[in-house]
Amino acid sequence: MQIKTQAITIRAIPTFGSLFFTAAFLSVFLSLSTPNAQAESPVWKISNGDNHLYLGGTIHMLAANDYPLPKAFNTAYQHAHSVILETNLDALQTPEFNLKMSKIMTFSDGNTLQSSVKKETYNALKDYFRQNALPINRYAHYTPLGITLMISLFEMQKTGMDSSLGVDQYFTKKSKTDLKTLGQLETPDEQLRFIANMATGKEDDIIFKTLQEVNSIPAELEQMKTAWRSGNIAMLEKVGIDEMKKNYPSLYKILLVDRNNAWIPKIETMLTNEHIEFVLVGALHLAGEHGLIKQLSKKGYHVTYLEN
Repeated sequence: MQIKTQAITIRAIPTFGSLFFTAAFLSVFLSLSTPNAQAESPVWKISNGDNHLYLGGTIHMLAANDYPLPKAFNTAYQHAHSVILETNLDALQTPEFNLKMSKIMTFSDGNTLQSSVKKETYNALKDYFRQNALPINRYAHYTPLGITLMISLFEMQKTGMDSSLGVDQYFTKKSKTDLKTLGQLETPDEQLRFIANMATGKEDDIIFKTLQEVNSIPAELEQMKTAWRSGNIAMLEKVGIDEMKKNYPSLYKILLVDRNNAWIPKIETMLTNEHIEFVLVGALHLAGEHGLIKQLSKKGYHVTYLEN
């Protein structure tokens, strides 16, 4: 199987082992700005008096059979004047960005994958590569973070998932066709900084965890998709955040908390005028105590869901 390694960005990072998943599959109710409100779609309407925008949770890699998307996506898109993504997807395809990503994914100082991880970790990697008929020597100069991203992406691709089928790509293409304005919450370089620091100090742990969980990824992905399609952010928190928050707090802070906190003022600014935006972010950014839904609700904005 050919591994697609280009444009491995923060939107294409599926999992560090079970960091974004747990084995539990719970049917739970979600409280938003009104008591006992049950989520029915992955899209919310955020209102500030007469002004409002739409906030949608996305999956950055999907399979062909995940389409059509929940109807609420189309409803929000049709009413929106512009679409705001996490970052500029076109900029991620440039040679300049790929070079920057390569510097994070691979060593250029003489170090090797084998010299940068424990012996036990490298032996586990050799077993994985042998089982998948992949020559480990081809990846000798990958960094621990690079090899973890590569394995995760490889396992996602086995299930038929592809970043070109992600929700973000879908609405990027649609917006261009319909001549809708595209915007972004952060720059590609900002995303690179998040990526570069994600595994610091936990390189061996993250590789081991990833290798331990590869066989359960298909089932866990279905759990994640079920939570996403129904807009059940309490379930997303249970499935995708709890373990990361407990065992990898620095990763949780870098990947979710810091970015959410940076995005909130930008979203609030959008709510000060009549222009209607459709803001699309990874579904986990909506969930949990630091998630966008709870933060916006606490700030007094009216948060409701769009029915499918």
